[in-house]
Amino acid sequence: MKVLICDDQKEFLIKLKKLLVDILSEIELRYHLISFTNPDQALEYITVYMDVDIVFMDILMGEKNGYEIAKKIRKISPKCKIIFLTTTTAYALKGYLIQVACYLTKPVKRSELANALGTVIKELQSQYNNNEYIIEKNDFGIHKLYFNEIIFIETSKRNTLIHTISGNYVSYKSMKEHEKRLNNLFIRCHSSYIVNMNFIKDYHGYELYLISGDIVWVSKNRRKEFLYTLTKFYGNLLR
Repeated sequence: MKVLICDDQKEFLIKLKKLLVDILSEIELRYHLISFTNPDQALEYITVYMDVDIVFMDILMGEKNGYEIAKKIRKISPKCKIIFLTTTTAYALKGYLIQVACYLTKPVKRSELANALGTVIKELQSQYNNNEYIIEKNDFGIHKLYFNEIIFIETSKRNTLIHTISGNYVSYKSMKEHEKRLNNLFIRCHSSYIVNMNFIKDYHGYELYLISGDIVWVSKNRRKEFLYTLTKFYGNLLR
């Protein structure tokens, strides 16, 4: 579990780190704690490594606005938990829009910090038990894509295109490379398509109708294997 703290008040930062170390050690959770007084450096770290699970972000940091930084973090890392450190409730509605986990009012009480931390850790552990992901790097940036959010992958000119519930991402990997790193939710139904079976709505002949409204093809030479795998998948769901 990687936890990042960003607050421009060094004295408060030191106290918060001590509290977090105490609480995390008490619950016997393996963790890595990092801190920044500069929000731009914190954002740069998250952009590069994309592995931060929990972010504690001060809202008012001199000329910097923690809410604006949090908005950027949310786009980079949709699954991380953001906890605002604040002396004001002015951003309560805006925080809802970027799915802030909670607000902790300064000075932070140990009991409130422990409760907030316990809640987000349980949520994260639930996500990790049910989600795997891939990291996709292209000319537009680095993207963390969870398996249960990938609808299908298709060939696109010389590249491939990953369709997800939050948008489409160009990939420079081949379909064979995708197959090797995906789990058994996915099936190659055509030389040009890999589909997440959770998103299949209907199937007729050689056409697959997806929940997203997309239609993809099942090739003749893959049809038998596809039907067998899909039937087995649905059978497991009915058990």
